[in-house]
Amino acid sequence: MKTLMPFKLGLAAALLIATAAIAAPATEQLTPSAQNEHMGATTGLGESHRFPTAAAATNHCPGDTIVWLHGSNLSYYLPDTAKYGKGVGSYACKAEADDAGFKSASQ
Repeated sequence: MKTLMPFKLGLAAALLIATAAIAAPATEQLTPSAQNEHMGATTGLGESHRFPTAAAATNHCPGDTIVWLHGSNLSYYLPDTAKYGKGVGSYACKAEADDAGFKSASQ
């Protein structure tokens, strides 16, 4: 019976490690939005990817279209729409918003 004890402990440790690897994917393999979702953001586009100004969003993702997130329905407004920048909301990079499941409000 004593010879089986190390085997049992080794098997238990292997199962624990395997379970942890499945439950918590390595964040370096995830997109920024998926990392935020993994860390608890409800939409996958956490506060570190939402900006108070279009300029701050542009600094974060130069060359990308900056969108206006407004409301809780996972939609955004493009710069050429009437609701862009209006009301309570935040600016974000279109690519990251798309990755997080947001869609254009005009679709």
